[in-house]
Amino acid sequence: MRCRIHDRSGDPASGSPHRAIVRRVHETTVRFSDELWARVRDASKREGASAAQFVRDATVARIAVDEGVRTLRHDVDAALRRLDERVQAIEHVLRRHGLR
Repeated sequence: MRCRIHDRSGDPASGSPHRAIVRRVHETTVRFSDELWARVRDASKREGASAAQFVRDATVARIAVDEGVRTLRHDVDAALRRLDERVQAIEHVLRRHGLR
């Protein structure tokens, strides 16, 4: 595992000091077919980024989407449970009054 040092210069107008943030990074190898690599290379050039940065950004975006889907599923499941409870309460009232 390597470390990267990111210079986070303070705003000179505010008088905040310069400081460095050290972040640990993990290296990995990703294999692409020639066709997919060409698409990644072309897309990264259009974005003005390196292919590595493009892949990192795509990974972050994918994780965000997955987390959003999980949150949405949780919200939908909770809403369905509340709806089911309401339906059961209505059915109980209807049975109690002999309407069901």
